[in-house]
Amino acid sequence: MTNQPSGRERNPVRAMQDGDQWIIERNGRPVRTPGDNALAVPTQRLALILTREWEAQSEPIKPANMPLTRLCNSAIDCSPKTRQSVVNDVAAYGATDLLCYRASAPAELVRRQEAGWDPIFEWARKNLGVSLRSTTGILPISQSRESLDRLKRMIASCNRFTLTGMAEIVTATGSVVLGLAYLHGKMPAEQIWKLSIIDENWQLEKWGFDHEAATALATRKSSFLDGCRLMDAIVSRQLA
Repeated sequence: MTNQPSGRERNPVRAMQDGDQWIIERNGRPVRTPGDNALAVPTQRLALILTREWEAQSEPIKPANMPLTRLCNSAIDCSPKTRQSVVNDVAAYGATDLLCYRASAPAELVRRQEAGWDPIFEWARKNLGVSLRSTTGILPISQSRESLDRLKRMIASCNRFTLTGMAEIVTATGSVVLGLAYLHGKMPAEQIWKLSIIDENWQLEKWGFDHEAATALATRKSSFLDGCRLMDAIVSRQLA
């Protein structure tokens, strides 16, 4: 067993390597999840992120200030039944994916959606074997069972940490296709995010700043970036 010390003298935090995992310790004791499991993660990179979150804490502990610890707790405490529910929820976005529902007007918004989303559709078709249909308006459109099943298998193949990050990304963007594009290194996080808010940016240009909408968008982006950071700390990949 080796250790990676980190933290201030009054609040020592360290990541202890134990086999193929890293266990976070605070004050000489393993940090426990809400489910009373050890806070243990599969990569040193993620372990160091968690130690930085914990070393910044003072009493009382403020979980809201430790977003990746929160996500890791969820991943670690996830039961098989809960995991299947998460897989189902994430995969279900394939039937209502943001990229499938397009504007019919104005022409500039239509152009922006086509320019941003069509290449991702083509990438998914060629690289993932997923062909989704698009429509204008908000009425539901049916997707092929083959494509939906393929999406679900890809989501189900994620380990528990990657699945947790994927759930954050997909929920924030409304698109499982964009989530998979990030997982496979199609493009960086900021570009993925911009593609997910083409409509919001159009509304901002047309109607001006709205504080309530901006606050909600900032919350979504924060969750999105947390999911990306978790995935980055788990998955080794290069941009395609």
